Amino acid sequence: MNSCPPSCCCHPHYRRIEKCTVIAQIYQKCVPQPRNRVVIVNPQTCMVLDASQYQVKLQTYTGCPTQLWWLECTQNGNFLIVNVANGKVLDIEGGAKSCARLITFEKHGRANQQWRIDSCDSTLVNPCTNLAMDVDKGVMYEGQGLIAYPKHGKINQKFCIQFN
Repeated sequence: MNSCPPSCCCHPHYRRIEKCTVIAQIYQKCVPQPRNRVVIVNPQTCMVLDASQYQVKLQTYTGCPTQLWWLECTQNGNFLIVNVANGKVLDIEGGAKSCARLITFEKHGRANQQWRIDSCDSTLVNPCTNLAMDVDKGVMYEGQGLIAYPKHGKINQKFCIQFN
């Protein structure tokens, strides 16, 4: 049994569509409404971001609310990533610094909570610092934490945003 979301880019039944189309759909649906829930998936492992603990981690997909997010557009064209279960925002702990943990934190909308999609290499990047969402130490196993790290575009920084 595949533990990936059925709409996931790594699921065997997923139909690939143009990146531009996916990104256009994300921005069109980028509103804080529960019906626009997404999962954020690492295509190498099919594991998803999970906010069941303080630090955001990779976990096997179960569909529970801690693994569901919505995108909230900001005025400058970036977006906040909000967890459905706790209502908190994906945040670079302590400000936008390299190697800082990714956590969920109360929404304030400052630079360390803003993200954009780099369509060239499927990375989620903090636009102020060019730090990418990164699986810590490149170790791709369940329960591994995520950090902000200088963008290099390797597989531990690649994520698909899929509507759930």
